[in-house]
Order: sequence, then C-alpha cells, then structure tokens
Amino acid sequence: MPMPSKLQGYLDRNHVSYGNTVHRPTFTARQLARAEHVPENEVAKTVVFVGDRGYGLAVLPGDCAADLEELRDLLGLSHLRLATEPELSALFSDSEPGADLPFGNLYGVPV
Repeated sequence: MPMPSKLQGYLDRNHVSYGNTVHRPTFTARQLARAEHVPENEVAKTVVFVGDRGYGLAVLPGDCAADLEELRDLLGLSHLRLATEPELSALFSDSEPGADLPFGNLYGVPV
C-alpha cells in the first residue's frame, strides 16, 4: 500500500527527506525489523489507546512491551484500554489496517 496521503503531504510540505520501502506483510515489530534489516529497537511501535480524555497514541521502541497500567498511571487516567480495530480504521482511514503510524498529530490524536 502506498504511504498515507496525510503523512506524505506533511513530509513534502516540510521538505523532509524520506524513503518508502515495500516488504511482505508483518504483524509485529520484530517481524518488521527483520523485513527491513534493522535492529528491533530502531523500529517504532505504536500503541493506540482510549482513556478518560479520549484517544491517544504511545510510541515505543520495537523491542519494548507496552505496560497499560503504567501508561494509565503516568497519564493520570482512571481507565485506559487498547483501541479496537474498528476504532483504528475510523481514526486512520487512509492507512492500511495494522499499519498505525507514530504521527497521531496528523489525525488529531495526541502522541
């Protein structure tokens, strides 16, 4: 799938140099790192969540696991859960399912 139009437009407007690679579908940060031939900690893993104040996006190194209780406490929320697939599709309508980008700001989602 091509790069989401919102991201490409943002990068182009800000004169950011970038590359776009194509690889087989992956489902984990570890698989993505292998497909891209980079260390796992150089891959950004995104975690989209819903809490007291709505949606949010956490960005972690690919070799880290998300601790939702710690994230909830860090953000001072009383509850926090992962966003569902239908919610992700609605939030990031121009992205392939599962390919959530660490640019929530382009979609009105705090990072």
